[in-house]
Amino acid sequence: LAMSTSTAAVVARVAANRKKNKRNISDVVDDHVTSPGGKSICSTSEQETVKVIHIDQSIEELESWPAIRDGWKNLAGYAVFVALFMLIIILGCQNAAAPDGSLFATNTVVRDAVLDEYKTFVTNENSLGDWWGYLFDPTDVTAGWFGKVFPKNWYNDDNFTKDEASMVLTYNKLVGEHHRVKEQRCPVNMRLRRSLSHLIGVFDSDRYFILFPEYTCSEELVFAGGLLIVQVRGTDEPCIKPYYSGLNTAYEQLAPRCYTSKPIESDVAEASRAGGCASKVPWTSGVAAPPPQANATAPNSTYADIYKAFCYSDEYKGFAVFLSAADGTDLNMQKLVHLKELKWLDRSTVSIEVKFAIYNAHIRMFTFASLKMGMTRAGVWGRYTSPDGKFIKVKSIDMEPFGLDEAGEAAKLGLNLVFCGWVFHNVLVFLIRMAFGLRNLLRARAAPPQAAATLSARATNTEGMNSYENEELDWWDAMECANLALFVAFIVLRIRQLGLVFDDSKVIEVPANKYPTILEEVASLDEQIYQLNFFNIGFCILRFFQFYKFQPSLAIVTDTLVAAIPDLAHFLTIFVAFLVLLAMMSHGFFGSTMFEFATLNESLMTCFIRMFGGLNLPQLIIASNSNNAQSVSSAFFTFFHALLIIVLLNVLLAIIVDSYTEALSKTEEKFRGNVPSVVTDLAEILSRSRWAFDRTFKPWAWKYSDEVLLRALRTLKRELEEAEISTQLVPMKLVYERMPEATRKGLLKSKQREGDLPEAVYRHPSLVVLQVNKSLVRVTDKSEATPDDDIPALDLAPETLASAKARDAPAPALAGA
Repeated sequence: LAMSTSTAAVVARVAANRKKNKRNISDVVDDHVTSPGGKSICSTSEQETVKVIHIDQSIEELESWPAIRDGWKNLAGYAVFVALFMLIIILGCQNAAAPDGSLFATNTVVRDAVLDEYKTFVTNENSLGDWWGYLFDPTDVTAGWFGKVFPKNWYNDDNFTKDEASMVLTYNKLVGEHHRVKEQRCPVNMRLRRSLSHLIGVFDSDRYFILFPEYTCSEELVFAGGLLIVQVRGTDEPCIKPYYSGLNTAYEQLAPRCYTSKPIESDVAEASRAGGCASKVPWTSGVAAPPPQANATAPNSTYADIYKAFCYSDEYKGFAVFLSAADGTDLNMQKLVHLKELKWLDRSTVSIEVKFAIYNAHIRMFTFASLKMGMTRAGVWGRYTSPDGKFIKVKSIDMEPFGLDEAGEAAKLGLNLVFCGWVFHNVLVFLIRMAFGLRNLLRARAAPPQAAATLSARATNTEGMNSYENEELDWWDAMECANLALFVAFIVLRIRQLGLVFDDSKVIEVPANKYPTILEEVASLDEQIYQLNFFNIGFCILRFFQFYKFQPSLAIVTDTLVAAIPDLAHFLTIFVAFLVLLAMMSHGFFGSTMFEFATLNESLMTCFIRMFGGLNLPQLIIASNSNNAQSVSSAFFTFFHALLIIVLLNVLLAIIVDSYTEALSKTEEKFRGNVPSVVTDLAEILSRSRWAFDRTFKPWAWKYSDEVLLRALRTLKRELEEAEISTQLVPMKLVYERMPEATRKGLLKSKQREGDLPEAVYRHPSLVVLQVNKSLVRVTDKSEATPDDDIPALDLAPETLASAKARDAPAPALAGA
């Protein structure tokens, strides 16, 4: 086959375009691609043509396919793995008994209807004594948190029956206290036993049905809940200590004692904190618990043991009082009145927390609510959601996970087990890969430079992709290690959480005489799990870029980020410096009048957030007027927007765009403008799938594998190089003859023929097949050619050879060509 050098380049470009349509490359070339003599060499017209194989392109296709196949397989596998992980997280937030959003409604209604979160916490700045108004109103038993947690009657003033007692918002049962009406013991076992039918240790779904009296012996017991109030008290010490011995300051007389936020029990050994009023934790510094005013109420039964609220409780980590619904609304109201009269809250109060727990049988969930208010040393309760201020936590806990009597819960358990197995499989594979990678790294360092280069070249050989022998370490391995470590930590925390739920000593007893702290312990682990998963999902997003490396179009984004790292490092240095300086400036000028700049941390966060939304100029003007610096607000507003928003953000955008342009140009240069797209790869996968179907169900294709074809092409290429023939287009017959005999016999089983070759030989998806005009084919020996020859003997003419030696001497004809 004789062609000029320019014609060969055209055919090479045609072969490169095969990525767009591998089955018929002539569809993507112009019908008028011609040789220097004006003759068409690649045409879709009905001219007499002959099929030839582009040997280099075919070898490249065969060698690159394993990387494409493994890349998509790894990407799809990791995508399914992350999808399973996200599904487990989503299912963990739901409950099979509450598919209609009842779980969300329960938490929301506790915040809004019971605690009145917005009105009580968000909008008000109140002093120490205002807390009692939040809690109760002696003149109205339905007011405050007390009236919402302990409703006394229906909306039409009908009193609640015995079975309806201690119900919050009609359907939620208070948990935590009991009251025995008769001496006769209830025949139902109050401590529900572990189900023997569940061999894996899962409890019955009706484990806590005893909380609803209508289903049990309600004549013997009235089950009630309670409201727990815990106060944390601090120590007091001299406000100003003298700097020099024997000298006093003028301000000591103004405030001789200051009250700190240090818990008063911190100065007492843990072994001495237990025992209630017998503990050694004082009421205040120098005053034993209970104080004299409370101790005087001990022998008086009208105070209902209220003096115990002035004693430290090691169980609740503070000075606690439990208001039981079984004691009745009037008695509990009397207890609160006594606490207020005895000045239970004073200057030593650091924080106070109100807790209660409910159980909803319709969604089979426990819900606990915690209202914590921290007292600032300015004399008011701290701001809402601030670390030491007002804070509300409402959390629903599933204390009966994986109830196997429901298909949804059983499926959830199965997904968790599959996920655990998958994680540990990935960990095992990662450790094996790291062992081989470390071994190869040590070998490369210990070997001489030439041998090390050989090892490195062998490590990049695509033939070893499916084994770990050529594994190399890179920075993606560190990210994968962190990702897997977080998955393992998630499983460990989840097992710990289930251990608490299934622990016999932690079961919420029915009846009980205390607040169920197990709910807070389980919720604390639940919060740790979700915080851990938050960062783990971020690692999962970043790890997807690792799986984009094999696909050039997807890898452009990864290459953009890698190329931008040096410039981004320099940018972040300047950005952080300016942000900190602006935060310090705003804190100094506006911190005393605006909460957003009250602390340096708040100023940093405010400046960063406002960078995307802008500052509130009128609010800054008001703040600056209070500081007698009216011009400061306008100057700061202008400087902030000009520097951070107009300049630095646009510099960041320019860095990203420039890096993307660089990555795109390099990729296009590498692939000569024909960058394989995702659609192209998916089409190739579909073609390969059809080929895999043929190899599975058609006998002629059993032996026609990638390895057989690649070996035949390499053998032919080596023979051409040994004959000093530099042609890339060869007849398929030359490739066919270099296949094993078993493969040729199998191909002959196909019924269709392409000349004297089976038509099936051309079906391999990696073959680059070109239709070349037969008029360009020269015959070395005219007597050897016949009109019926589809592939006549080809004259590899001297002008087609690339080597100078081939141009100087007649080129040998290939036997059989």
